[in-house]
Amino acid sequence: MKPSKTPTPDPEAAEQLKKWTGIAPLERFVFPPGLDGRNGKYRCEEPCRVTVQTDLEAIEQWIHHDTESLATIKGRRSAAEKLLNWSVFQMKKPVSSLERYELDEFARFLLAPIPYATWVTRLSPERSSSDWRPFRGPLSIPSLYATMAHVASLASWMRLQRYADLLVGSYWDDRNYRIAGSASKAQRSQVRESAEPITLDEWVWVRRAMAEMDERPDGLRGRLVVELLYYGGLFVQELIELDEADVEQPSRVCPCWYLNVCGRSNARGGSMFFLPPPLAQTLEAWLKAKQKTVGRRLFVELGLSKDGASLVGCTADEALRHARAVLRLASRKALDAGKTSVGRLLQERTVPSFRLAFERHCRRAPEDYQAWKLTSNLGYQTDLLGAMNLTYKRRSLWDWSLAEHLWAPLP
Repeated sequence: MKPSKTPTPDPEAAEQLKKWTGIAPLERFVFPPGLDGRNGKYRCEEPCRVTVQTDLEAIEQWIHHDTESLATIKGRRSAAEKLLNWSVFQMKKPVSSLERYELDEFARFLLAPIPYATWVTRLSPERSSSDWRPFRGPLSIPSLYATMAHVASLASWMRLQRYADLLVGSYWDDRNYRIAGSASKAQRSQVRESAEPITLDEWVWVRRAMAEMDERPDGLRGRLVVELLYYGGLFVQELIELDEADVEQPSRVCPCWYLNVCGRSNARGGSMFFLPPPLAQTLEAWLKAKQKTVGRRLFVELGLSKDGASLVGCTADEALRHARAVLRLASRKALDAGKTSVGRLLQERTVPSFRLAFERHCRRAPEDYQAWKLTSNLGYQTDLLGAMNLTYKRRSLWDWSLAEHLWAPLP
Protein backbone atom coordinates (compact mmCIF):
# COMPACT_ATOMS: atom_id res chain seq x y z
CA MET A 1 0.00 0.00 0.00
CA LYS A 2 1.35 3.35 -0.98
CA PRO A 3 1.66 5.91 1.79
CA SER A 4 -0.96 8.64 1.55
CA LYS A 5 0.35 11.92 0.32
CA THR A 6 -0.09 15.07 2.34
CA PRO A 7 -2.58 17.24 0.45
CA THR A 8 -1.05 20.40 -0.87
CA PRO A 9 -2.87 23.58 0.15
CA ASP A 10 -4.80 25.35 -2.56
CA PRO A 11 -3.33 28.88 -2.95
CA GLU A 12 -6.59 30.24 -4.30
CA ALA A 13 -8.58 28.81 -1.38
CA ALA A 14 -6.04 30.19 1.08
CA GLU A 15 -6.33 33.64 -0.48
CA GLN A 16 -10.12 33.51 -0.29
CA LEU A 17 -9.90 32.48 3.35
CA LYS A 18 -7.77 35.54 4.11
CA LYS A 19 -10.47 37.73 2.61
CA TRP A 20 -13.22 35.99 4.56
CA THR A 21 -15.64 38.64 5.83
CA GLY A 22 -17.86 36.45 7.98
CA ILE A 23 -17.59 35.32 11.60
CA ALA A 24 -13.90 34.78 12.31
CA PRO A 25 -11.31 34.84 15.11
CA LEU A 26 -9.39 38.02 15.77
CA GLU A 27 -6.33 37.16 13.67
CA ARG A 28 -8.52 36.64 10.56
CA PHE A 29 -11.20 39.19 11.26
CA VAL A 30 -12.07 41.51 8.36
CA PHE A 31 -14.48 44.40 8.88
CA PRO A 32 -17.31 45.03 6.45
CA PRO A 33 -17.13 48.57 5.04
CA GLY A 34 -17.78 51.29 7.57
CA LEU A 35 -17.83 49.06 10.66
CA ASP A 36 -14.18 49.17 11.77
CA GLY A 37 -14.87 51.82 14.43
CA ARG A 38 -12.85 54.68 12.96
CA ASN A 39 -15.98 56.82 13.11
CA GLY A 40 -17.62 55.10 16.09
CA LYS A 41 -20.41 57.02 17.77
CA TYR A 42 -18.63 57.11 21.12
CA ARG A 43 -15.05 57.64 19.98
CA CYS A 44 -13.44 60.24 22.25
CA GLU A 45 -12.76 63.69 20.84
CA GLU A 46 -9.37 64.13 22.49
CA PRO A 47 -6.27 62.30 21.17
CA CYS A 48 -6.08 58.62 22.06
CA ARG A 49 -3.30 57.62 24.46
CA VAL A 50 -2.44 54.52 22.42
CA THR A 51 -1.63 54.30 18.72
CA VAL A 52 -4.74 52.49 17.48
CA GLN A 53 -7.23 53.39 14.76
CA THR A 54 -9.83 50.62 14.72
CA ASP A 55 -11.79 48.63 17.28
CA LEU A 56 -9.82 45.50 16.43
CA GLU A 57 -6.48 47.22 17.09
CA ALA A 58 -7.77 48.55 20.41
CA ILE A 59 -9.04 45.11 21.43
CA GLU A 60 -5.71 43.46 20.58
CA GLN A 61 -3.84 45.98 22.73
CA TRP A 62 -6.25 45.46 25.63
CA ILE A 63 -5.88 41.66 25.51
CA HIS A 64 -2.18 41.90 26.37
CA HIS A 65 -2.43 45.00 28.59
CA ASP A 66 -0.89 44.66 32.05
CA THR A 67 -0.87 40.86 32.11
CA GLU A 68 1.37 37.94 31.25
CA SER A 69 -1.07 35.26 32.40
CA LEU A 70 -2.03 32.88 29.60
CA ALA A 71 -5.38 32.23 31.30
CA THR A 72 -6.15 35.95 31.36
CA ILE A 73 -5.14 36.42 27.72
CA LYS A 74 -7.23 33.42 26.66
CA GLY A 75 -10.27 34.65 28.61
CA ARG A 76 -10.01 38.17 27.20
CA ARG A 77 -9.57 36.89 23.65
CA SER A 78 -12.60 34.61 23.91
CA ALA A 79 -14.80 37.42 25.28
CA ALA A 80 -13.54 39.89 22.65
CA GLU A 81 -14.21 37.48 19.78
CA LYS A 82 -17.77 36.95 20.92
CA LEU A 83 -18.36 40.69 21.36
CA LEU A 84 -16.73 41.82 18.11
CA ASN A 85 -18.47 39.24 15.92
CA TRP A 86 -21.84 39.87 17.58
CA SER A 87 -21.51 43.65 17.27
CA VAL A 88 -20.48 43.65 13.60
CA PHE A 89 -22.55 40.78 12.17
CA GLN A 90 -25.58 40.74 14.48
CA MET A 91 -25.98 44.42 15.41
CA LYS A 92 -24.40 45.79 12.21
CA LYS A 93 -22.43 48.45 14.09
CA PRO A 94 -18.90 48.95 15.49
CA VAL A 95 -18.07 48.06 19.08
CA SER A 96 -17.29 51.74 19.73
CA SER A 97 -20.90 52.62 18.83
CA LEU A 98 -22.62 50.22 21.24
CA GLU A 99 -25.11 51.61 23.74
CA ARG A 100 -25.25 50.50 27.34
CA TYR A 101 -28.56 48.66 26.87
CA GLU A 102 -27.12 46.87 23.82
CA LEU A 103 -24.33 45.43 25.96
CA ASP A 104 -27.04 44.06 28.25
CA GLU A 105 -28.62 42.53 25.13
CA PHE A 106 -25.23 40.96 24.38
CA ALA A 107 -25.32 39.34 27.84
CA ARG A 108 -28.69 37.77 27.00
CA PHE A 109 -27.32 36.68 23.64
CA LEU A 110 -24.54 34.76 25.41
CA LEU A 111 -27.21 32.59 27.04
CA ALA A 112 -28.97 31.93 23.73
CA PRO A 113 -26.75 32.49 20.66
CA ILE A 114 -29.39 32.43 17.93
CA PRO A 115 -29.42 31.45 15.08
CA TYR A 116 -27.70 28.41 16.50
CA ALA A 117 -26.20 27.19 13.23
CA THR A 118 -24.54 30.58 12.65
CA TRP A 119 -22.85 30.97 16.02
CA VAL A 120 -22.33 27.50 17.51
CA THR A 121 -20.30 24.48 16.52
CA ARG A 122 -19.95 21.28 18.52
CA LEU A 123 -16.72 20.49 16.71
CA SER A 124 -13.34 21.99 17.50
CA PRO A 125 -12.15 23.26 14.12
CA GLU A 126 -8.83 24.99 13.71
CA ARG A 127 -8.83 28.75 14.11
CA SER A 128 -7.74 28.98 10.48
CA SER A 129 -10.84 27.09 9.32
CA SER A 130 -13.93 28.79 7.92
CA ASP A 131 -15.99 26.47 10.17
CA TRP A 132 -14.67 28.22 13.28
CA ARG A 133 -17.35 29.70 15.54
CA PRO A 134 -17.03 31.68 18.81
CA PHE A 135 -19.46 29.40 20.73
CA ARG A 136 -19.48 25.75 21.68
CA GLY A 137 -22.96 26.19 23.08
CA PRO A 138 -24.90 28.61 25.32
CA LEU A 139 -22.80 29.91 28.21
CA SER A 140 -23.40 28.82 31.77
CA ILE A 141 -24.17 31.48 34.37
CA PRO A 142 -20.58 31.54 35.77
CA SER A 143 -19.20 31.81 32.21
CA LEU A 144 -21.68 34.59 31.46
CA TYR A 145 -20.47 36.67 34.40
CA ALA A 146 -16.83 35.98 33.55
CA THR A 147 -17.33 37.06 29.92
CA MET A 148 -19.25 40.22 30.84
CA ALA A 149 -16.62 41.08 33.44
CA HIS A 150 -14.02 41.00 30.66
CA VAL A 151 -16.28 43.21 28.54
CA ALA A 152 -16.53 45.67 31.43
CA SER A 153 -12.75 45.59 31.70
CA LEU A 154 -12.45 46.34 27.96
CA ALA A 155 -14.86 49.29 28.22
CA SER A 156 -12.97 50.67 31.22
CA TRP A 157 -9.64 50.39 29.36
CA MET A 158 -11.09 52.15 26.31
CA ARG A 159 -12.28 55.04 28.48
CA LEU A 160 -8.95 55.27 30.28
CA GLN A 161 -7.01 55.33 27.00
CA ARG A 162 -9.42 57.94 25.58
CA TYR A 163 -10.35 55.62 22.73
CA ALA A 164 -14.11 55.29 23.25
CA ASP A 165 -16.56 56.31 25.96
CA LEU A 166 -18.35 52.97 26.32
CA LEU A 167 -20.62 52.33 29.28
CA VAL A 168 -21.27 48.95 30.88
CA GLY A 169 -23.59 48.29 33.81
CA SER A 170 -21.75 48.28 37.14
CA TYR A 171 -23.29 44.88 37.91
CA TRP A 172 -20.88 43.40 35.33
CA ASP A 173 -17.79 44.94 36.97
CA ASP A 174 -14.93 42.44 37.09
CA ARG A 175 -14.18 43.46 40.68
CA ASN A 176 -17.38 41.70 41.73
CA TYR A 177 -16.32 38.28 40.42
CA ARG A 178 -13.37 35.95 40.91
CA ILE A 179 -12.17 35.50 37.34
CA ALA A 180 -8.88 35.22 35.55
CA GLY A 181 -7.64 38.70 34.87
CA SER A 182 -9.82 40.46 37.44
CA ALA A 183 -8.50 43.71 38.88
CA SER A 184 -5.40 43.41 41.03
CA LYS A 185 -5.14 44.96 44.48
CA ALA A 186 -3.24 47.94 43.05
CA GLN A 187 -5.84 48.39 40.30
CA ARG A 188 -8.69 48.26 42.83
CA SER A 189 -6.89 50.88 44.89
CA GLN A 190 -6.59 53.06 41.78
CA VAL A 191 -10.34 52.71 41.14
CA ARG A 192 -11.14 53.76 44.72
CA GLU A 193 -8.85 56.77 44.38
CA SER A 194 -10.56 57.81 41.13
CA ALA A 195 -13.88 57.90 43.01
CA GLU A 196 -12.51 60.13 45.77
CA PRO A 197 -14.20 63.55 45.90
CA ILE A 198 -12.54 66.18 43.74
CA THR A 199 -10.41 68.79 45.49
CA LEU A 200 -11.00 72.53 45.65
CA ASP A 201 -8.30 73.14 43.03
CA GLU A 202 -10.00 70.68 40.69
CA TRP A 203 -13.39 72.31 41.27
CA VAL A 204 -11.96 75.65 40.07
CA TRP A 205 -11.04 74.07 36.73
CA VAL A 206 -14.39 72.28 36.52
CA ARG A 207 -16.08 75.68 36.87
CA ARG A 208 -13.92 77.07 34.08
CA ALA A 209 -14.81 74.11 31.88
CA MET A 210 -18.53 74.62 32.54
CA ALA A 211 -18.21 78.32 31.69
CA GLU A 212 -16.69 77.38 28.32
CA MET A 213 -19.31 74.72 27.66
CA ASP A 214 -22.12 77.24 28.26
CA GLU A 215 -21.47 78.45 24.72
CA ARG A 216 -22.27 75.03 23.28
CA PRO A 217 -25.81 74.03 22.23
CA ASP A 218 -26.22 71.51 25.07
CA GLY A 219 -23.96 73.32 27.53
CA LEU A 220 -26.74 74.36 29.92
CA ARG A 221 -27.89 70.76 30.34
CA GLY A 222 -24.31 69.69 31.04
CA ARG A 223 -23.95 72.41 33.69
CA LEU A 224 -27.23 71.36 35.32
CA VAL A 225 -26.12 67.71 35.46
CA VAL A 226 -22.73 68.52 37.02
CA GLU A 227 -24.14 70.98 39.55
CA LEU A 228 -26.85 68.54 40.64
CA LEU A 229 -24.19 65.88 41.14
CA TYR A 230 -21.84 68.25 42.97
CA TYR A 231 -24.12 70.43 45.09
CA GLY A 232 -26.76 67.80 45.71
CA GLY A 233 -24.56 64.73 46.04
CA LEU A 234 -27.15 62.90 43.93
CA PHE A 235 -26.76 59.55 42.27
CA VAL A 236 -27.20 59.57 38.51
CA GLN A 237 -30.36 57.50 38.81
CA GLU A 238 -31.85 60.03 41.24
CA LEU A 239 -30.92 62.83 38.87
CA ILE A 240 -32.66 61.39 35.82
CA GLU A 241 -35.78 60.49 37.84
CA LEU A 242 -36.37 64.11 38.88
CA ASP A 243 -39.52 65.63 37.43
CA GLU A 244 -40.35 69.24 36.80
CA ALA A 245 -43.11 68.66 39.34
CA ASP A 246 -40.40 68.10 41.99
CA VAL A 247 -39.22 71.71 41.69
CA GLU A 248 -40.41 74.21 44.32
CA GLN A 249 -39.81 77.91 43.77
CA PRO A 250 -39.10 80.47 46.54
CA SER A 251 -42.10 81.40 48.67
CA ARG A 252 -42.89 83.21 51.93
CA VAL A 253 -42.41 79.94 53.80
CA CYS A 254 -39.10 79.01 52.13
CA PRO A 255 -37.15 81.85 50.53
CA CYS A 256 -35.06 79.59 48.26
CA TRP A 257 -35.48 77.01 45.53
CA TYR A 258 -35.59 73.35 46.55
CA LEU A 259 -36.19 69.93 45.02
CA ASN A 260 -38.13 66.95 46.32
CA VAL A 261 -35.78 63.99 45.86
CA CYS A 262 -37.96 60.95 46.39
CA GLY A 263 -36.37 58.22 48.50
CA ARG A 264 -33.23 60.11 49.58
CA SER A 265 -32.36 59.02 53.12
CA ASN A 266 -32.05 61.38 56.09
CA ALA A 267 -28.36 60.50 56.33
CA ARG A 268 -27.90 62.10 52.90
CA GLY A 269 -29.93 65.22 53.72
CA GLY A 270 -33.49 63.97 53.43
CA SER A 271 -35.94 64.23 50.57
CA MET A 272 -35.86 68.06 50.51
CA PHE A 273 -32.79 69.39 48.73
CA PHE A 274 -32.28 73.14 49.14
CA LEU A 275 -30.45 74.63 46.17
CA PRO A 276 -27.37 76.83 46.57
CA PRO A 277 -27.51 80.11 44.59
CA PRO A 278 -25.52 78.97 41.51
CA LEU A 279 -27.59 75.80 41.11
CA ALA A 280 -30.80 77.79 41.61
CA GLN A 281 -29.76 80.18 38.86
CA THR A 282 -28.90 77.31 36.53
CA LEU A 283 -32.21 75.56 37.22
CA GLU A 284 -34.18 78.76 36.68
CA ALA A 285 -32.41 79.36 33.36
CA TRP A 286 -33.04 75.74 32.36
CA LEU A 287 -36.75 75.94 33.16
CA LYS A 288 -37.08 79.21 31.28
CA ALA A 289 -35.37 77.61 28.31
CA LYS A 290 -37.99 74.86 28.46
CA GLN A 291 -40.74 77.41 29.15
CA LYS A 292 -41.84 75.47 32.22
CA THR A 293 -41.68 77.49 35.43
CA VAL A 294 -44.60 76.23 37.49
CA GLY A 295 -44.07 74.50 40.84
CA ARG A 296 -45.26 71.04 41.74
CA ARG A 297 -48.55 71.95 43.40
CA LEU A 298 -49.62 74.35 40.65
CA PHE A 299 -48.46 71.89 38.01
CA VAL A 300 -50.73 69.18 39.41
CA GLU A 301 -53.62 71.54 40.10
CA LEU A 302 -53.62 72.70 36.50
CA GLY A 303 -53.83 69.09 35.44
CA LEU A 304 -50.90 69.45 33.05
CA SER A 305 -49.43 66.14 34.19
CA LYS A 306 -49.91 63.71 37.00
CA ASP A 307 -46.25 63.05 37.58
CA GLY A 308 -44.62 65.89 35.67
CA ALA A 309 -42.10 65.82 32.85
CA SER A 310 -38.48 64.82 33.22
CA LEU A 311 -36.45 67.70 34.64
CA VAL A 312 -33.10 67.05 32.99
CA GLY A 313 -34.59 65.29 29.97
CA CYS A 314 -31.84 62.76 29.31
CA THR A 315 -30.97 59.14 30.01
CA ALA A 316 -28.44 57.93 32.55
CA ASP A 317 -25.89 57.29 29.78
CA GLU A 318 -26.31 60.81 28.43
CA ALA A 319 -25.98 62.32 31.92
CA LEU A 320 -22.77 60.36 32.49
CA ARG A 321 -21.36 61.56 29.19
CA HIS A 322 -22.18 65.18 30.00
CA ALA A 323 -20.33 64.88 33.31
CA ARG A 324 -17.35 63.11 31.73
CA ALA A 325 -17.12 65.73 29.00
CA VAL A 326 -16.80 68.42 31.68
CA LEU A 327 -14.07 66.46 33.47
CA ARG A 328 -12.12 65.95 30.24
CA LEU A 329 -12.36 69.62 29.28
CA ALA A 330 -11.33 70.70 32.78
CA SER A 331 -8.32 68.38 32.57
CA ARG A 332 -7.23 69.80 29.21
CA LYS A 333 -7.57 73.37 30.43
CA ALA A 334 -5.53 72.65 33.57
CA LEU A 335 -2.77 70.92 31.59
CA ASP A 336 -2.68 73.75 29.04
CA ALA A 337 -2.27 76.23 31.90
CA GLY A 338 0.70 74.31 33.30
CA LYS A 339 -1.18 72.81 36.27
CA THR A 340 0.12 69.32 35.61
CA SER A 341 -0.78 67.73 38.95
CA VAL A 342 -4.37 69.00 38.87
CA GLY A 343 -4.77 68.08 35.19
CA ARG A 344 -3.59 64.52 35.75
CA LEU A 345 -5.91 64.10 38.72
CA LEU A 346 -8.84 65.27 36.62
CA GLN A 347 -7.87 62.78 33.90
CA GLU A 348 -8.40 59.91 36.33
CA ARG A 349 -11.57 61.24 37.95
CA THR A 350 -14.89 59.49 37.47
CA VAL A 351 -18.43 60.81 37.81
CA PRO A 352 -18.82 59.63 41.45
CA SER A 353 -16.00 62.06 42.29
CA PHE A 354 -18.58 64.86 42.33
CA ARG A 355 -20.52 63.26 45.17
CA LEU A 356 -19.57 64.35 48.70
CA ALA A 357 -17.15 66.93 47.28
CA PHE A 358 -19.42 69.88 48.14
CA GLU A 359 -19.78 68.64 51.72
CA ARG A 360 -16.01 68.51 52.11
CA HIS A 361 -15.41 71.86 50.48
CA CYS A 362 -17.73 73.75 52.84
CA ARG A 363 -17.05 71.75 56.01
CA ARG A 364 -16.75 73.70 59.23
CA ALA A 365 -13.52 74.23 61.14
CA PRO A 366 -12.67 71.30 63.46
CA GLU A 367 -13.73 72.97 66.70
CA ASP A 368 -16.99 74.19 65.20
CA TYR A 369 -17.61 70.78 63.68
CA GLN A 370 -17.06 69.18 67.08
CA ALA A 371 -19.66 71.50 68.58
CA TRP A 372 -22.07 70.51 65.80
CA LYS A 373 -21.55 66.82 66.65
CA LEU A 374 -22.21 67.49 70.34
CA THR A 375 -25.54 69.11 69.56
CA SER A 376 -26.54 66.33 67.12
CA ASN A 377 -29.30 66.71 64.56
CA LEU A 378 -32.06 66.19 67.13
CA GLY A 379 -31.69 69.18 69.42
CA TYR A 380 -29.46 71.30 71.60
CA GLN A 381 -27.57 69.75 74.47
CA THR A 382 -27.18 73.03 76.30
CA ASP A 383 -26.04 71.57 79.61
CA LEU A 384 -23.13 69.74 78.01
CA LEU A 385 -22.20 72.73 75.85
CA GLY A 386 -22.34 75.07 78.83
CA ALA A 387 -20.13 72.79 80.91
CA MET A 388 -17.55 72.78 78.10
CA ASN A 389 -17.84 76.56 77.47
CA LEU A 390 -18.99 75.93 73.89
CA THR A 391 -21.57 77.96 72.05
CA TYR A 392 -23.30 76.91 68.89
CA LYS A 393 -26.20 78.30 66.92
CA ARG A 394 -27.85 76.16 64.32
CA ARG A 395 -27.88 77.70 60.84
CA SER A 396 -30.93 77.75 58.61
CA LEU A 397 -31.07 75.15 55.87
CA TRP A 398 -30.64 77.85 53.22
CA ASP A 399 -27.71 79.63 54.84
CA TRP A 400 -24.80 79.21 52.40
CA SER A 401 -22.32 81.55 54.11
CA LEU A 402 -19.79 78.74 54.59
CA ALA A 403 -19.84 77.86 50.89
CA GLU A 404 -19.78 81.26 49.18
CA HIS A 405 -16.13 80.79 48.20
CA LEU A 406 -17.17 77.87 45.96
CA TRP A 407 -18.97 80.15 43.50
CA ALA A 408 -17.00 83.38 43.95
CA PRO A 409 -15.97 85.01 40.62
CA LEU A 410 -13.01 83.26 39.03
CA PRO A 411 -9.79 85.26 38.61
